[in-house]
Amino acid sequence: MLCAFCVVLGTLVIQGLTLRPLLLLLRREDDGAVEREVSRARVAVMQAAVDSLDGDTSPAASTIREQYAAARKVAEDQHEPQAATKYDELRLRAIIAQCARRCWACPTKARSATTHSTASRRSPTGPNSMPPRPEPFSRWRRNERARAKSQAARIAQSP
Repeated sequence: MLCAFCVVLGTLVIQGLTLRPLLLLLRREDDGAVEREVSRARVAVMQAAVDSLDGDTSPAASTIREQYAAARKVAEDQHEPQAATKYDELRLRAIIAQCARRCWACPTKARSATTHSTASRRSPTGPNSMPPRPEPFSRWRRNERARAKSQAARIAQSP
């Protein structure tokens, strides 16, 4: 057992800790092979996605094709093959707005002034306003009270 522990310690820990200094000492330069492979793989995946939509002329398929074409264009850049597309940035902005709206509509959540500055100016009676959701603990407490009442009623009815 001790021998196996020493072998694992020697191969994983000692060699793992000395590998980076060894590479720095040898002055090995990054040739960008990983970025090129990631770029090629992402382009192939994007092309497969676009090819799967061939023959579909619906507006939704057209939108998806545009999004994959933008993602493929970004993936072809070997320096940053995983950069965000314009669609990704817009989607992120929409998600942030949804989250801000949800936090604004829920009065039980604490809000910071910086995070929800735009949400605090919105009206709670708008078409997309959400009713406040009960917290899980209060829902649990309400269920427990109902369960206790029904048990008490059963005990009172039993002879």
